Amino acid sequence: MINTRPCCRAHTRISASSAFGSPTANQCTAGNPADANADAKAGGHTITSLSDWDTLAGPKKDSHWVEGRSAFELAHAWIGTGAPSMPSAVRELLESVPATRGLLVEDVHPEHRFPFGARRGEPRNADLAFLGHAAGGTVAVTIEGKADEPFGDTVGDTLAAALQRWNDNDRSGGIGRVMDLVQALLPTSTDTSPQASTLRYQLLTAAAGSLAYAAANNAVAAVLVVHEFETGLTRPELHARNDADYKAFLLRLGCNVPEGSQRALCGPIQVPGLPLFPTPVPLYIGKVTTTVQR
Repeated sequence: MINTRPCCRAHTRISASSAFGSPTANQCTAGNPADANADAKAGGHTITSLSDWDTLAGPKKDSHWVEGRSAFELAHAWIGTGAPSMPSAVRELLESVPATRGLLVEDVHPEHRFPFGARRGEPRNADLAFLGHAAGGTVAVTIEGKADEPFGDTVGDTLAAALQRWNDNDRSGGIGRVMDLVQALLPTSTDTSPQASTLRYQLLTAAAGSLAYAAANNAVAAVLVVHEFETGLTRPELHARNDADYKAFLLRLGCNVPEGSQRALCGPIQVPGLPLFPTPVPLYIGKVTTTVQR
C-alpha cells in the first residue's frame, strides 16, 4: 500500500504489506520477487502509474521529472510495471551479504526526509528509504538515485562556502555541520587515503542519513545504495567521474571496491560516530547500475 500523509508529498509511504503482497507474512522478501497485483493506496488515492508517483511523491522541481534523468528513472524502476516492486538489481545487492540477505521489506518512503545532529540546516532527503527485517534484526536502507549529475560539491568547497556565509554574518552553523560530518564518518587519514576536502559532500550526508534512519528505528545495520542510471541523456565521462568519486569515498572509509564487484555491498563499515552518532551501527554501501533502453 502506498500512503501519503495529508498535504505532505515528501513523506509518501509504500507499505509492502499490500503493495508488494507476498504469499507469506504479507511482506516482500528481497530475494523473492513480490506479487505485483496488489493495490497501491496513497492517502485515499491509488498509485498505479508514474503520473500518480509524480503527483504524490515527485521531486520538488517539475523540471527534474524528465525521462532519462534520475528522479523519473528511479520511480520507473519501482513502479514502471504499474505496481510497486523492488528492482532486481537492488534485490541482488541486498542478497550479497549476510546482514541483509533474505530481507523482509516493510515500508518504502520516496522523498523521505530525516534530520541528523542538533545544528540548524536542511535535513537529509533520501530518494527512497525503507525498513526491513533480516535474521539479525531490523535493517534501515536508503537509496540515492543518480544519472550523471555529480554528488554535490566537494567537502572543501562546501566548507569554504560555509565560511563565507559565516563571514557575512550568517550564523546558521554550516561550518560546524561540515566538521561534525567529517569527524563522525571519516577515520584518521593515511598517506594513501583520499583527503577529506576532496570527497563529495553529498556522499557524506547520504551516509549520515542512513545511519540516522537506522538510529531512529533501532535498526542493527544501515545501508546506503547508489542506483545509477545510464540513459540517452547521460554522458560516459560524467558516469566515470561519479564512479571515481564514489570509490574515493569508500576508500577513505576503509572499504576498497575491487573490479567486477558492482553488485556486492561493501561493509560492515564502522564509522567513528561522535559527535553525531554515539553508538553507530555497522554501515554497508553499494552501487547498482541500470542501463535504460526505451
